[in-house]
Amino acid sequence: SFVGTEAVVEGPFIGGPDTSFLLTYRHSTLAFLRSLKILTNYTNLPDYDDALLKLHVPLGQNDRINITGVWGTASSDLQNSNTDELTSGTGLTVGDLDWQHVYSDKWIGHMYVNYVGNRYDERFSATTEEITTGFSTIKTTLEFTPNATNSFEIGASAQAGKYNMSNIDSVPGADSNIRSNYFQV
Repeated sequence: SFVGTEAVVEGPFIGGPDTSFLLTYRHSTLAFLRSLKILTNYTNLPDYDDALLKLHVPLGQNDRINITGVWGTASSDLQNSNTDELTSGTGLTVGDLDWQHVYSDKWIGHMYVNYVGNRYDERFSATTEEITTGFSTIKTTLEFTPNATNSFEIGASAQAGKYNMSNIDSVPGADSNIRSNYFQV
């Protein structure tokens, strides 16, 4: 498409006949055209890259692992705009692992481990203001499904989070850091 140049690879993965993967990548068409010097104007339009990975791995008859990863970054060069801001950018990182164990046709257990991170920055003159967030979660569940109409789930989860701001209002050293922990049963 005109928006982005894309690549997709999928297929079986090492480990058995039911193991599979999917990998995608996109790169901004505008960035590609600018790198070839075909497009020299419109520098304030965003450039981006993103990727996705999915991996499905059966571990015997009753266990399977699913892994998902998402990564992305985008930036804009705003030097030709009428703002004081020179550049801005964002970034996203997501990783998830889901281990599923089937005890019987009515009982299924899951253990999830994931991370979500986000970044946003703006550059004014020589100072870059940056905001980053990150959350790590672990969750376990046990699901009982006695029939097609009813399902019961019990579990526990824990999450650790962080929120950091650097050079607030473009003031070097004006930083703020917040950390949190959350537990639920």
